[in-house]
Amino acid sequence: MEIVANADSPLTPEREATEFVTDKLLLRLEKDVADLVFTAGNWTNTGTPNGGVWSGDSSDPINDVVGSSLVRETVRKAIGRYPNVCVLGAAVWASLQRHPDILDRVKYTQTGVVTEQLVAALFGVDKLLVGRAIIDSAKEGATASIGDVWGSSAFFGYVAPTPGLMTPSAGYIFSWKNREVNQYREDQEHQTVYECVQNWDSKVTSADSGYLLTSCV
Repeated sequence: MEIVANADSPLTPEREATEFVTDKLLLRLEKDVADLVFTAGNWTNTGTPNGGVWSGDSSDPINDVVGSSLVRETVRKAIGRYPNVCVLGAAVWASLQRHPDILDRVKYTQTGVVTEQLVAALFGVDKLLVGRAIIDSAKEGATASIGDVWGSSAFFGYVAPTPGLMTPSAGYIFSWKNREVNQYREDQEHQTVYECVQNWDSKVTSADSGYLLTSCV
Protein backbone atom coordinates (compact mmCIF):
# COMPACT_ATOMS: atom_id res chain seq x y z
CA MET A 1 0.00 0.00 0.00
CA GLU A 2 2.98 2.32 0.41
CA ILE A 3 3.46 2.39 -3.37
CA VAL A 4 -0.17 3.41 -3.90
CA ALA A 5 -0.09 5.99 -1.12
CA ASN A 6 3.12 7.57 -2.39
CA ALA A 7 2.20 7.57 -6.09
CA ASP A 8 1.96 11.07 -7.49
CA SER A 9 -0.07 11.98 -10.57
CA PRO A 10 0.03 10.73 -13.31
CA LEU A 11 1.22 7.42 -11.80
CA THR A 12 -1.57 4.86 -11.31
CA PRO A 13 -0.01 1.75 -9.73
CA GLU A 14 -3.31 -0.09 -9.31
CA ARG A 15 -4.13 0.23 -13.00
CA GLU A 16 -0.56 -0.65 -13.92
CA ALA A 17 -0.75 -3.79 -11.79
CA THR A 18 -3.89 -4.84 -13.63
CA GLU A 19 -2.23 -4.22 -16.99
CA PHE A 20 0.91 -6.08 -15.91
CA VAL A 21 -0.81 -9.32 -14.87
CA THR A 22 -3.05 -9.21 -17.95
CA ASP A 23 -0.05 -8.77 -20.22
CA LYS A 24 1.71 -11.76 -18.63
CA LEU A 25 -1.33 -13.97 -19.06
CA LEU A 26 -1.71 -12.96 -22.72
CA LEU A 27 1.99 -13.68 -23.23
CA ARG A 28 1.42 -17.20 -21.88
CA LEU A 29 -1.48 -17.64 -24.30
CA GLU A 30 0.66 -16.44 -27.20
CA LYS A 31 3.45 -18.85 -26.20
CA ASP A 32 0.99 -21.74 -26.16
CA VAL A 33 -0.26 -20.86 -29.65
CA ALA A 34 3.27 -20.32 -31.00
CA ASP A 35 4.42 -23.70 -29.72
CA LEU A 36 1.40 -25.31 -31.36
CA VAL A 37 1.70 -23.54 -34.71
CA PHE A 38 5.47 -23.79 -35.10
CA THR A 39 5.75 -27.50 -34.25
CA ALA A 40 6.29 -29.47 -37.47
CA GLY A 41 4.69 -32.65 -36.15
CA ASN A 42 1.32 -30.91 -35.84
CA TRP A 43 0.91 -30.41 -39.60
CA THR A 44 0.51 -32.82 -42.49
CA ASN A 45 2.72 -30.75 -44.76
CA THR A 46 6.05 -29.23 -43.77
CA GLY A 47 9.21 -28.27 -45.60
CA THR A 48 12.08 -25.84 -45.90
CA PRO A 49 12.63 -23.04 -48.45
CA ASN A 50 13.72 -24.57 -51.79
CA GLY A 51 16.36 -21.99 -52.60
CA GLY A 52 17.88 -21.84 -49.15
CA VAL A 53 17.08 -19.61 -46.21
CA TRP A 54 15.13 -16.47 -47.04
CA SER A 55 18.00 -14.32 -45.81
CA GLY A 56 20.03 -15.43 -48.85
CA ASP A 57 19.86 -13.64 -52.21
CA SER A 58 19.55 -16.94 -54.07
CA SER A 59 16.31 -17.83 -52.31
CA ASP A 60 12.87 -17.23 -53.80
CA PRO A 61 10.29 -16.80 -51.01
CA ILE A 62 7.48 -15.78 -53.34
CA ASN A 63 7.86 -18.90 -55.48
CA ASP A 64 8.16 -21.06 -52.37
CA VAL A 65 4.67 -19.94 -51.39
CA VAL A 66 2.78 -19.42 -54.65
CA GLY A 67 4.64 -21.90 -56.91
CA SER A 68 2.47 -24.43 -58.72
CA SER A 69 3.40 -27.35 -56.46
CA LEU A 70 4.30 -25.62 -53.23
CA VAL A 71 2.63 -24.11 -50.16
CA ARG A 72 -0.60 -22.61 -51.51
CA GLU A 73 -1.36 -25.40 -53.93
CA THR A 74 -0.56 -28.11 -51.41
CA VAL A 75 -3.14 -26.73 -48.97
CA ARG A 76 -5.73 -26.20 -51.73
CA LYS A 77 -5.38 -29.77 -52.95
CA ALA A 78 -5.85 -31.03 -49.41
CA ILE A 79 -8.91 -29.02 -48.30
CA GLY A 80 -10.18 -27.20 -51.41
CA ARG A 81 -9.24 -23.79 -50.03
CA TYR A 82 -6.13 -21.64 -50.25
CA PRO A 83 -4.42 -20.60 -47.02
CA ASN A 84 -5.65 -17.19 -45.93
CA VAL A 85 -3.32 -16.47 -42.99
CA CYS A 86 0.46 -16.32 -42.74
CA VAL A 87 2.38 -16.14 -39.46
CA LEU A 88 6.08 -15.24 -39.39
CA GLY A 89 8.67 -14.96 -36.68
CA ALA A 90 10.21 -11.52 -36.26
CA ALA A 91 13.57 -12.66 -37.68
CA VAL A 92 11.87 -14.09 -40.77
CA TRP A 93 9.98 -10.84 -41.33
CA ALA A 94 13.18 -8.82 -40.98
CA SER A 95 14.79 -10.92 -43.72
CA LEU A 96 11.80 -10.59 -46.05
CA GLN A 97 11.84 -6.81 -45.66
CA ARG A 98 15.40 -6.81 -47.03
CA HIS A 99 14.98 -9.54 -49.64
CA PRO A 100 15.82 -8.27 -53.17
CA ASP A 101 12.85 -10.05 -54.78
CA ILE A 102 10.41 -8.49 -52.33
CA LEU A 103 11.99 -5.05 -52.69
CA ASP A 104 11.81 -5.30 -56.48
CA ARG A 105 8.09 -6.12 -56.36
CA VAL A 106 7.15 -3.19 -54.13
CA LYS A 107 9.49 -0.46 -55.36
CA TYR A 108 6.84 1.06 -57.61
CA THR A 109 4.02 0.92 -55.08
CA GLN A 110 2.65 4.06 -53.48
CA THR A 111 4.72 3.70 -50.33
CA GLY A 112 7.78 1.96 -51.75
CA VAL A 113 8.16 0.34 -48.34
CA VAL A 114 7.74 -3.35 -47.53
CA THR A 115 4.65 -3.67 -45.35
CA GLU A 116 2.72 -6.62 -43.99
CA GLN A 117 -0.17 -5.81 -46.33
CA LEU A 118 2.03 -5.80 -49.44
CA VAL A 119 3.76 -9.08 -48.60
CA ALA A 120 0.40 -10.64 -47.74
CA ALA A 121 -0.74 -9.77 -51.26
CA LEU A 122 2.43 -11.26 -52.75
CA PHE A 123 1.86 -14.47 -50.78
CA GLY A 124 -1.82 -14.57 -51.71
CA VAL A 125 -3.15 -14.46 -48.15
CA ASP A 126 -5.67 -12.14 -46.53
CA LYS A 127 -3.65 -11.55 -43.37
CA LEU A 128 0.03 -11.62 -42.47
CA LEU A 129 0.93 -11.63 -38.79
CA VAL A 130 4.41 -11.04 -37.39
CA GLY A 131 5.19 -12.50 -33.98
CA ARG A 132 7.37 -9.97 -32.16
CA ALA A 133 6.86 -11.08 -28.56
CA ILE A 134 9.83 -12.08 -26.40
CA ILE A 135 9.93 -14.17 -23.26
CA ASP A 136 12.33 -14.82 -20.40
CA SER A 137 12.58 -18.61 -20.02
CA ALA A 138 14.84 -18.49 -16.95
CA LYS A 139 13.53 -19.43 -13.55
CA GLU A 140 12.72 -16.66 -11.10
CA GLY A 141 15.90 -15.23 -9.63
CA ALA A 142 18.18 -16.80 -12.25
CA THR A 143 20.09 -14.96 -14.99
CA ALA A 144 17.70 -13.78 -17.68
CA SER A 145 17.37 -15.91 -20.82
CA ILE A 146 15.49 -13.79 -23.34
CA GLY A 147 14.28 -15.30 -26.60
CA ASP A 148 11.63 -14.93 -29.27
CA VAL A 149 8.25 -16.50 -28.65
CA TRP A 150 8.00 -17.13 -32.41
CA GLY A 151 11.00 -18.76 -34.06
CA SER A 152 12.48 -18.92 -37.54
CA SER A 153 9.53 -20.54 -39.29
CA ALA A 154 6.69 -19.39 -41.53
CA PHE A 155 3.21 -20.85 -41.21
CA PHE A 156 0.52 -20.71 -43.88
CA GLY A 157 -2.93 -21.95 -43.04
CA TYR A 158 -6.61 -21.67 -43.72
CA VAL A 159 -8.47 -20.23 -40.74
CA ALA A 160 -12.24 -20.21 -41.07
CA PRO A 161 -13.65 -16.65 -40.80
CA THR A 162 -16.51 -18.05 -38.70
CA PRO A 163 -16.06 -21.11 -36.49
CA GLY A 164 -18.07 -24.11 -37.63
CA LEU A 165 -18.18 -27.90 -37.42
CA MET A 166 -18.43 -28.43 -41.18
CA THR A 167 -15.65 -26.07 -42.30
CA PRO A 168 -11.95 -26.98 -42.12
CA SER A 169 -9.84 -24.65 -40.02
CA ALA A 170 -6.22 -25.01 -38.99
CA GLY A 171 -6.99 -24.53 -35.32
CA TYR A 172 -9.00 -22.87 -32.61
CA ILE A 173 -8.51 -21.44 -29.14
CA PHE A 174 -11.27 -22.89 -26.98
CA SER A 175 -12.14 -20.58 -24.10
CA TRP A 176 -14.19 -21.20 -20.98
CA LYS A 177 -15.70 -18.11 -19.35
CA ASN A 178 -14.36 -14.61 -19.83
CA ARG A 179 -10.95 -13.38 -18.73
CA GLU A 180 -11.13 -11.66 -15.36
CA VAL A 181 -8.83 -9.72 -13.08
CA ASN A 182 -9.24 -10.19 -9.34
CA GLN A 183 -7.70 -8.41 -6.40
CA TYR A 184 -7.58 -9.47 -2.79
CA ARG A 185 -6.00 -8.23 0.39
CA GLU A 186 -3.19 -10.01 2.28
CA ASP A 187 -3.31 -8.25 5.62
CA GLN A 188 -0.37 -10.10 7.10
CA GLU A 189 1.82 -8.85 4.24
CA HIS A 190 0.18 -5.43 4.15
CA GLN A 191 -0.36 -5.77 0.41
CA THR A 192 -3.01 -6.09 -2.26
CA VAL A 193 -2.59 -8.93 -4.76
CA TYR A 194 -3.75 -8.68 -8.36
CA GLU A 195 -4.33 -11.80 -10.43
CA CYS A 196 -5.57 -12.41 -13.97
CA VAL A 197 -7.50 -15.60 -14.71
CA GLN A 198 -8.44 -17.15 -18.04
CA ASN A 199 -9.14 -20.72 -19.13
CA TRP A 200 -8.28 -21.89 -22.64
CA ASP A 201 -7.09 -24.81 -24.72
CA SER A 202 -5.28 -24.33 -28.05
CA LYS A 203 -5.87 -27.12 -30.55
CA VAL A 204 -4.99 -28.03 -34.13
CA THR A 205 -8.33 -29.05 -35.63
CA SER A 206 -7.29 -29.69 -39.24
CA ALA A 207 -3.69 -30.73 -39.83
CA ASP A 208 -4.26 -30.61 -43.61
CA SER A 209 -5.20 -26.92 -43.40
CA GLY A 210 -1.68 -25.77 -42.55
CA TYR A 211 1.76 -25.76 -44.14
CA LEU A 212 4.85 -25.04 -42.03
CA LEU A 213 8.11 -23.86 -43.57
CA THR A 214 10.93 -24.28 -41.07
CA SER A 215 14.48 -22.87 -40.99
CA CYS A 216 13.53 -19.82 -43.06
CA VAL A 217 16.44 -17.82 -41.66
